[in-house]
Amino acid sequence: MKHYFAHYGFNQSYGIAKDLAKADENGKTEPTKHLASLVFIAFTYESAINHIGELTFPSWKEHFEKLSPEAKLTLLSDKSGEVLDFGCRPFQSFNTIFKVRNALAHPKVSELEVSEEHLDEPDKWPQPKWKSMAKNLKLTDAIADLDAIILRLENSLGIHLPPRLILAAHVAR
Repeated sequence: MKHYFAHYGFNQSYGIAKDLAKADENGKTEPTKHLASLVFIAFTYESAINHIGELTFPSWKEHFEKLSPEAKLTLLSDKSGEVLDFGCRPFQSFNTIFKVRNALAHPKVSELEVSEEHLDEPDKWPQPKWKSMAKNLKLTDAIADLDAIILRLENSLGIHLPPRLILAAHVAR
């Protein structure tokens, strides 16, 4: 007899993101660790949204999995009756995280003007918008907003993801 285990990847990436975010509680994390945390939060969002999508729509993998994270969240919100407002928390964090993630995953060359008096002062050079967005997003807020969005979807759709400490479970087929 064969046995099957479900591996909950979103719980794995959630644990990593949460551990990285804890180190940032004082806001003094190195920029590279801060960005790594944001990327893991993005992985967690997308993985959790995909799992919720599979539980909500039997044809999720065939028709919806390739959509952008924003489109997936919108689809699930429409189904659940949840109202999205990407200008307010918790959805504002979602929007910021994916803008940063997309800028890192699909880098573009950008030309930013530097004034002559600052040519020898790289600290004063302008930065791409995503860098300031990432720097201004507090990791503990991003994790709290992730939890809030997932909980709202679970409650409004009447489904529940496994507790965050469960990384795998025996499943019946």
